[in-house]
Amino acid sequence: MRPTQRCFILYKRLMSYGIETPYGIYLLQKKSTTKSATEIPLFKRSGFLTLYIPNKEKPASLQLLDLQQLSTAIQNNSNTILNSFILSDKSFTKTLIRLSNESANDNFTGNRVEEIDKLIFKCNNNKFTLVQSSLANNNSNHNNLGIPSLNNDVGIPSLDEEYVIEKFKGDYHSLFTCDDYSPVYSNYEKTCSILQQLSVIEDIRNFTAEVLKPELTKEIQEKRSFDLKHPFIVVEGLDGTGKSTMVRNLTNYLNAITMVTPPPIIAHYRKLFNVLPELCRRSYYAYGNYAAVGDVIKYTNESPVVMDRYWHSTTAYAIAKESYYGTEEYLPPRDHPIYNWPNDLLQPTAVIFLKTSESYRDERVNIRTDITSEEKEISEDKKFRQRITEVYRRIGHTKWIEVDTGGTQEESLCKAVKGLIEHNVIKE
Repeated sequence: MRPTQRCFILYKRLMSYGIETPYGIYLLQKKSTTKSATEIPLFKRSGFLTLYIPNKEKPASLQLLDLQQLSTAIQNNSNTILNSFILSDKSFTKTLIRLSNESANDNFTGNRVEEIDKLIFKCNNNKFTLVQSSLANNNSNHNNLGIPSLNNDVGIPSLDEEYVIEKFKGDYHSLFTCDDYSPVYSNYEKTCSILQQLSVIEDIRNFTAEVLKPELTKEIQEKRSFDLKHPFIVVEGLDGTGKSTMVRNLTNYLNAITMVTPPPIIAHYRKLFNVLPELCRRSYYAYGNYAAVGDVIKYTNESPVVMDRYWHSTTAYAIAKESYYGTEEYLPPRDHPIYNWPNDLLQPTAVIFLKTSESYRDERVNIRTDITSEEKEISEDKKFRQRITEVYRRIGHTKWIEVDTGGTQEESLCKAVKGLIEHNVIKE
């Protein structure tokens, strides 16, 4: 499909604007099409809501970089910044919203930010009126495709139209209906594609030039866990549940080899990716999973391998982050294909999932001096922790072993070993 056609289809089917608020996801919809309006405190004040739309000719990863740069440019004490999206029957686009007391007077610098379009709504007591739109402008980036003019026949919103807020009633977050924006990497091809797109950033260009391989070897693609001479065991769990301790003790018990993802060869790039939007960030961790497989195959020829984190972590954290709110409210259902293991990635022989009480977990995390921004967010947000745990379980594994690490190290190790024996992973 040509870009022009995509542009027409997006706005022709345009129905509502999704807003991620502190109270959950809400939709900004035309008043005439809304059955029941909702009032929330965030929109009670008078002011302006500006919705920023990235250039749809760019891939999703670069659109998200644009929105991130924009968010930095407009962030100040008088603005409230919210993640948002455009939702129609068959289209999804990530956007950004700014709530401010005055109409946006954007003086941006930088090519990325200058390519973003915007809709400005005047708001008062949960009622909204569209007062400005760059989409109908011939200079708009959504209208620079050789089209003489765009009008309401193709769905461009009209000025002075009234909108109201309604609670989002979808079964799960609409992002997971669109693979372009989904931070879940179901194959190596998508992983490489996103990393190549991110090569517009010089340091990532160095990363791709140094380590990225255009395709997997046939052995890595086709190897299955039952082909391994010795078991490949992955230890998963939230930060502070005792993964490092379990990996060390289990390695000693099995006389195994310890591995970790991302592997050491690319570990120094972690900070570079950790500041990027979720889709971009997870491409690094997804690549780390694939990059580790060759060594897993080699090492399991001689002994068991115990790995600290793998695809479960990459995927659980991404889905939990992007589902945004609550515990299970916006998660894809249990039978959703997003939880399916990639066909081209070696599955572990067994997964040991660690859990512990909130007090134990907090105690372990609080003594760390090198806590990351994500670990800090997890520590401060109980519902986020619950979402991550729920996604872990929805991904699951045929040999899934849950171990409560609230007791001594020896007790936890005994539970893990007992589970491995019961699942015929190791012999008694």
